[in-house]
Amino acid sequence: MKITKLVPMLFLVAMSACDSGSDRKTTLDGHWKLINVKGGISGSDFDFPPGLITYNFDTATNTVEVTNNNTNDAAEDMLPSGSYTYSIQENTTTPQLCEENFFIDEVNFGCYNLGSNQLTFGQVEADGYLITLVR
Repeated sequence: MKITKLVPMLFLVAMSACDSGSDRKTTLDGHWKLINVKGGISGSDFDFPPGLITYNFDTATNTVEVTNNNTNDAAEDMLPSGSYTYSIQENTTTPQLCEENFFIDEVNFGCYNLGSNQLTFGQVEADGYLITLVR
């Protein structure tokens, strides 16, 4: 009798000890750090220390708060500090590399790829920039 009660109890304890990080939902919401901007007609490639430029997305209000502490005017850092609206819209660009594009204040940042720890925007089909952010 004790064993039949012990087995379910051990199962519950074992399951509660599992890494909850693997269950983390992939979401745009929250803080992201801009770490790289590359591309453009000149083929620029700029790395930024994580935390120098942050994007805080709020999916409830479709806004992003950018905090840009970059002082290097030669580095393409995309957006100055401020609050912006964002939207995801159907991609009408040809050739079409993705179904939807990401817009910030109605500026097309191109295709986007959202992972649990990395977010990228890119307009590579139009000699645009590839922008990489991490959690």
